[in-house]
Amino acid sequence: MLKKVVKVLIFGAFLVALNTQCFAGALTDFQAAQAQVANLTVQVQQTAALAQKDPAQVQKLQLLQIQLVQAQQLMQTLQAPAVQELQQAQALQAQQAAALQAQQAAALQVQQAAAVQAQQAAAVQAQQAAAVQARQAAAVQAQQAAALQAQQSTANDPIVYIPATGDGTKYHQHGCRTIKHGEVAVKLSQAKAMGRTACGVCYK
Repeated sequence: MLKKVVKVLIFGAFLVALNTQCFAGALTDFQAAQAQVANLTVQVQQTAALAQKDPAQVQKLQLLQIQLVQAQQLMQTLQAPAVQELQQAQALQAQQAAALQAQQAAALQVQQAAAVQAQQAAAVQAQQAAAVQARQAAAVQAQQAAALQAQQSTANDPIVYIPATGDGTKYHQHGCRTIKHGEVAVKLSQAKAMGRTACGVCYK
């Protein structure tokens, strides 16, 4: 896209240079000839008025008339190429305007593309943030589920105590007075698997 804009700018500069060059050619010469014809016309009119009173001015009048005819012929000779050159210049101006319009359209496309890219980047960033939040929420839910499961497991299978020596056939609560030589914590299901039953002293 940027390459296209640069090409449009270069083409526009070329049209401006070519346009200037055209106006500096035959059209300028034609305008100079027009000015000379106008100037000689005024001189002829003034000299003709003087020649009516002063015959000495007749020769000057004739010379000016010859110069006027030559200037008119030169102007007529330059008119066709000047008109052609003017038409070419107008065509180049139209092309220049079209090139400028294309340049503006290309710049607008670049701006629109940049805006779309910014929107896409923002959307990707939002999706990534949402994915992180979803993972965090899932981790929190997993932790909560594990904690709840642990609580339920503890509630269904509480900790009980047996003598450290392994003697007896009972399981006890912590600090039961019937345990003389230390105690070991085990789950209720483990104690039952050992064939132990609740102590009649601490589990009344």
